[in-house]
Amino acid sequence: MNRSELDDPENSLSELEKEVIRLADGLLLSRKSFEVETNGNGRPRVPITLNPDIRRMATVLLQARGISVPPTDDVGKWDEYWAHELVAAQTAKIHGSDYDKYLPGRFLMYEKFVDALVSLFGGDVRERTFTEIGCGSGLALALLSKKGANTIGIDNSKIALEFTKYCAEQYGISERVKTIGVSFFDTGLPDNSVDAASNSGVLEHFDRHDVIRALTEMVRITKPTGYVVISVPNEPSPFYMGFKERERAVFERYRNQGLVRNPWEERRYEHDLAELMTDASLDVVKVDGLLMAPSVPIKHGDIRPADLEFFKEYLPPERQRTIDGKVHAWKSLEGNATPDQRRHYGWSVYMVCRKPAQ
Repeated sequence: MNRSELDDPENSLSELEKEVIRLADGLLLSRKSFEVETNGNGRPRVPITLNPDIRRMATVLLQARGISVPPTDDVGKWDEYWAHELVAAQTAKIHGSDYDKYLPGRFLMYEKFVDALVSLFGGDVRERTFTEIGCGSGLALALLSKKGANTIGIDNSKIALEFTKYCAEQYGISERVKTIGVSFFDTGLPDNSVDAASNSGVLEHFDRHDVIRALTEMVRITKPTGYVVISVPNEPSPFYMGFKERERAVFERYRNQGLVRNPWEERRYEHDLAELMTDASLDVVKVDGLLMAPSVPIKHGDIRPADLEFFKEYLPPERQRTIDGKVHAWKSLEGNATPDQRRHYGWSVYMVCRKPAQ
């Protein structure tokens, strides 16, 4: 059943489903910058990266780094994207919103992802070394380093690495975060040098050939009995599908106003990750889901009938007026969910694999 069929008025909502939808819709958490709106110097509210001041500062940043505006190649497009994201985050900070308040859904997802990585080492990652291939904002690295780990961010975007350094500075752990501007397929790191190699939201943009190249490099740099951890968007999740519908509508609306988006957004591939991991001589240890909190209103049928009572039990009946209250509610729900529920509703799915002992 597709979403248009679910919206058919003949599909009446039960009182329980109405109540769960009401509760969930009062707890929405923004996940991407286009979901955060701001005034545009007297103009109507627009996505934050369309704010004229942010656009101007992003352009100044790119020009100061010697990057063509507009960009002329793929890497330049990523630099443009990350410049807008970085300036937006810095602007939010100036106005009193740290990253966990500016994009609480994104922060929560990386917090959960980092918790999953830390659990692989019994909760203690002090002096462990982690690398993220395609580190983007570097938020995951900052959260890991805050727990005592040494981290290495790999990206071929200069501005992404600048964002990573900015996040590290915000957490006061710059000495633990190293950045390297190199190819995802040839990092230059020594063989068997990291305890875990990960990426999030990367491999779905690669064709099979490049996925194999990336995995081969991740396996090479990971120590024997170390971990390779991959997270990708959970395309079948009803909450993720709702988010993508909104994303497409927003970018269509602002297409002619220059709203910058992930340059690979429409480059999507479906892979059998378990098969690819096995072919890379990795042992699949765990498959789970991340971020059950939706960022857009949910619809009739988004929650399976068998799960309605579960959602009602863990979503607070009283309205949560603070971001912290909303985040706490979703943490409680996700922490008590089954792996099947997390894989069904989560914004992302992740796979933990272990490199055999040599």
